[in-house]
Amino acid sequence: MYLINDGKLLIYLLWIYTHEELKGRPDDKDIKSLIDSILEV
Repeated sequence: MYLINDGKLLIYLLWIYTHEELKGRPDDKDIKSLIDSILEV
């Protein structure tokens, strides 16, 4: 999973997971907290 910042022309790697680890997409609250912490930088 990745986040694209068009304004700065950057791609942030957010999360690497396998379907063996997680049966689907990570929980929205986990994704939101990760994105919030990246955007603080």
